[in-house]
Order: sequence, then C-alpha cells, then structure tokens
Amino acid sequence: GLIDSRWFTDGSCLRGRYIAQAVAYDQRGELDYDGLDDALKPYVDAAREFRAKMGFEPRLIEHPVYCEAWNYAGMLDTEGPCRNIPELLIDWKCGAYCAWHPLQTIAYAMALSRTMVRACALLRPNGSFKFIEHKDDSADEQLWLAAVQVFHAKERMAV
Repeated sequence: GLIDSRWFTDGSCLRGRYIAQAVAYDQRGELDYDGLDDALKPYVDAAREFRAKMGFEPRLIEHPVYCEAWNYAGMLDTEGPCRNIPELLIDWKCGAYCAWHPLQTIAYAMALSRTMVRACALLRPNGSFKFIEHKDDSADEQLWLAAVQVFHAKERMAV
C-alpha cells in the first residue's frame, strides 16, 4: 500500500475523528467549547488560529464528494476562500506529515472537478498549526489515479 499504517492505531484514529468533528462543529458555530474534552481543545484552538492567521472562511465543511468517472468517494474536511486564494482545500491533520497527504487532497479536488490550492494544516497539541501546500498537481493526480486503478483491478480479480 501507499500508506505506512504502523502509526494508525485504534486510539489515534478515534482521536483524529473526534478532532475532525470538533473542528467541523466549531467552523459551523455549533461547538460548545466549554463542554469539550480538554484533550481536544488545543486542536480546535489550532484550527481557529489557522482561520484567523490565514483569513480562511470555510465554505464546505465535512463535505461528501464522489467522483463518478473513477468511482471513488470521500469526505473532505473543509474548503473556502483564504486571503488571495479563491478556493483553498484544507485537510486537517493531527499527527505528523505523511507523503500520502497530497493524494487525499487531489482526490477531493478531482471529485469536485475543480482546480484549487490544496494543503493540509497540521494541528498541534500546543494550539499551533503548520500549513503545508500540495503543489504537484500533475504528479499527485497520476499517482492517485494509478492507486484507484489498482484498487478497482483488485476488486475485479477478487484479490
């Protein structure tokens, strides 16, 4: 596979899901911050810091996408304008940066059939963030489509 799964534990996946949900509620203005588990607050603070410093205005939040041409689906974290960027697609991450992150954002952009700036925001447990832009659209698209083709071929061959 393309993903090094040794860092994916049940606990880390659950933590990531909780953080993503808390950030989505916050972006929609529906989060009860005071009632939030203290372990999640720094990540919500980091996402707030990102929105403030980057001038990001979420338009799509936890938005399902489907690519009919390649038959795949996903759930993008957020998309919207940011200062001089009319369309910025952000995937929130709460761990270390991984080389496969650009494949996730190109998949979402392709499913939306839009060219946009893609990036991840690494949300840190100290309330800070790191912005990492995914700039290699052509190479990312080629690798993503190869992965999709292998996935569908394995399904057809019942491997």
